[in-house]
Amino acid sequence: MTVFFDASVIIAAILSPTGGSAKLLHLAKHKVIVAITSQTVIDEVLDHTEKIQKAPKEISWYIKDAGLLVRERITQEEIEKVSGIIDATDAHLLVGA
Repeated sequence: MTVFFDASVIIAAILSPTGGSAKLLHLAKHKVIVAITSQTVIDEVLDHTEKIQKAPKEISWYIKDAGLLVRERITQEEIEKVSGIIDATDAHLLVGA
């Protein structure tokens, strides 16, 4: 099973190591599921370092250790292709998945 992780799930996993989001990343780390995200989502997570209260390097290590497959940043051209299908602020999630 392949699961796309958005910023809120990754942040929740970091903030609550025993919560459901962390359990999903644990499954990914142990290859029970395939976890994918995009560099755009990672950038969004890194924009919230103050909320997470961890250094960007720690966050990046956590993501790498979790076994997430990270695709390249979503381009504006890709977002425009789904324009009108989904809210503009969520378009990068549809494209990334």
